[in-house]
Amino acid sequence: MRIQRCVLRSLLLLHVCMALAVVWAQDRGFPPESRLTSRQGYSGQEDVIDHKSVSKGTHLLCLQVEHHPKQTDDGAACFLRFQNGDKHTLKFGETMQANSDGEVYLECLGDKPTKCTAGLY
Repeated sequence: MRIQRCVLRSLLLLHVCMALAVVWAQDRGFPPESRLTSRQGYSGQEDVIDHKSVSKGTHLLCLQVEHHPKQTDDGAACFLRFQNGDKHTLKFGETMQANSDGEVYLECLGDKPTKCTAGLY
């Protein structure tokens, strides 16, 4: 019984550490030059469609999608549009690789207003 409690505590601690690592990575793991952040539909603010030049093989990770009005079933996702015409939708936590050099544009899917962030690595 004592060993089981110790194992349970260890698993709980491991779970908490993993959750904190994910939060830390979202905020600090990608410096501003390695992120795309877009926002759309905010009253009184212009839409921002962020874009950057990427090389073939660059990984893109959907780091943040804002659900508004905080409904998880609103279809919120990162929508990546590439200069060569390719388009990809990534849900939170999903990743892909750029298949060619060129500009990539990040738009946010879901109910407006919304904000999304993608990391480049």
